[in-house]
Amino acid sequence: MTEKQQQAIDIIFSKIPDEYKESYREIAECAISLGYIPSIKGSKQQFAIFNKAFSKAKTNRTILKFETDPKQKNPPGMLIRYFANEFPYSPLFTKAIENRINAGWGSPCQKITGVGDWVCGDCGSTHAYRYAKPDGEIVVSCGYMSLVFLPYVKAENVAEIKDALVKQADFYAEYFNK
Repeated sequence: MTEKQQQAIDIIFSKIPDEYKESYREIAECAISLGYIPSIKGSKQQFAIFNKAFSKAKTNRTILKFETDPKQKNPPGMLIRYFANEFPYSPLFTKAIENRINAGWGSPCQKITGVGDWVCGDCGSTHAYRYAKPDGEIVVSCGYMSLVFLPYVKAENVAEIKDALVKQADFYAEYFNK
């Protein structure tokens, strides 16, 4: 890791409350081990919300972001990309995508019912999240351009999040090496 990247890590963790540092550091180290490099864009003084990304130059994709607002009492937030994970998702990821769809976040893709292939208009493949509504309708939301917010990440979620990051990174490694 370069000195600048280490500085980015140090800045990221200086903003995260102590009770979350260990879990977030473990997740960050997972992203780094997968070749995703921490970066800080812009001046930290410019933003009330401190947002840090872990991206990979070869794929030009970000799979993880942390954000924290020192003026708020909320725990730090985490945004990840996990559309490559098998559907249906775990309760943690299902709730996150449900919140995203219900809030109108991101670009909605088409709706599909039942099992079958579909193609997103932006990416030409299946780079999307799925959510099964209580009535059985499957709603698809774009994953090509955006990450999904995971509020209140706890220590017991770390292994699941790391596993999701590994699956997403494996997907990108295969997708971009075609």
